[in-house]
Amino acid sequence: MVTGKRRLIEEAKIRVEQLLEERIDEQGMTLDEIEAVVESTMREVAAWVEERLITEQQPPEANLASCPQCGTASAYKRRLDTTVLTIHGPRQIPRRYHHCSACQAGFSPTDGALGLEPGRAATRQMRAWQGKYGSASVFAAVPELFQELRGISVSASTVERTTLEIGARLRAAERTWELPAAAETGTPAAGPPRRYLSLDGTMCPLRDPWKRDGSLGKLVCRYGEAKLGIVFETGRKEGLDTGVVRRGCVGTLGDLDEFRPMVLEVGRQWRLHEATELLVLGDGAAWIWRLADTYFAHAIQILDFWHMTQHLWTIANAMHGKGSEAGQAWVQEAQWSLKRDLTTSFLLNVEEWAPASEAAQEVRRTELAFFTANAERMKYGTYLEKGYMIGSGVMESGCRQLAAQRLDHAGMHWREGSADAVLAIRTHLRSTGAPPLSQYA
Repeated sequence: MVTGKRRLIEEAKIRVEQLLEERIDEQGMTLDEIEAVVESTMREVAAWVEERLITEQQPPEANLASCPQCGTASAYKRRLDTTVLTIHGPRQIPRRYHHCSACQAGFSPTDGALGLEPGRAATRQMRAWQGKYGSASVFAAVPELFQELRGISVSASTVERTTLEIGARLRAAERTWELPAAAETGTPAAGPPRRYLSLDGTMCPLRDPWKRDGSLGKLVCRYGEAKLGIVFETGRKEGLDTGVVRRGCVGTLGDLDEFRPMVLEVGRQWRLHEATELLVLGDGAAWIWRLADTYFAHAIQILDFWHMTQHLWTIANAMHGKGSEAGQAWVQEAQWSLKRDLTTSFLLNVEEWAPASEAAQEVRRTELAFFTANAERMKYGTYLEKGYMIGSGVMESGCRQLAAQRLDHAGMHWREGSADAVLAIRTHLRSTGAPPLSQYA
């Protein structure tokens, strides 16, 4: 309880007045000088107010205090002060330690008054900042950021440890928060609107368990797939879906058995089974379509147009030679046909191709199988007429923003659990309506 609130306010006013009296140059100041005065004054006053409020919250000293676990009056033993890092800097917290003879628990009344958690050396907001910026940039760069912007000293190892702890908590938590009301984002208010589910995988550099002393053997580096899912709603322009209005993101370095529940949970949250229309966009990977067939059977499946075009180029290069004008013309003609739902005609064209070399014959066999298997997902004329997105640009951007920009830098090799924790934070921060990160710190 703050007993002297009015007194504290008056003292704070006097302190601000004294600092500004000392620092404001009445002869004139540049904008940079004004900025420096305001910043230094704000920092000093914030630290002073924080320290005073901590002191005001201290429980009165007493030889006996009620045990928070069993309620027994427990004897005072000794002082166990601690330092907690807040967003304004380190704060010394005086703590009187008591011991309960009934349940053998040790406690400090100060912890209850200030909401301090055992073993926590920083406030939730400070830890959340470490997790946010540790998931956005290399851990070693974060301390310099805190020092420059807040005048706070924190080590890179602390940033790393905190980031991974928050990521692990996010991974263990259920995705239970409520989405913002549709009206707040400009989407139709009556029932779930058209929604997209895009799935993909991107490779990240990993390493197997290893120690510098060689006790776990030779360092083994490899690539692992980060599976990503994005549910989103779009805006609309000139009859076509365009731009993302809001989104929900999930991802993991784990296998499909770990990824599947994440997709189902975000699907439940976004009410995909109730959506007016559900469109699943993918690049042709078999696991994507199996997941969609099993859990979202009512969805319209769309093969990403640009991934499909890569397969067209594979045929064109084998048919006419790499970089040839004839090959380019063939691709353009094939795109024209597919955008008009002339899928049967296109497949017949590939079937009638009779390559001479064994390599080209293998291309014909492989690509014909690919296009035949995805024929129902390539009704691009129908999709465009209805205004659907036919490209997975949202997911391609997501692969970069959610995973590659942090996890796939030159020289990086991650422990799988560490990469997964960072990915958990990045997907959380990119999801519309997600609770503040401090809730998991």
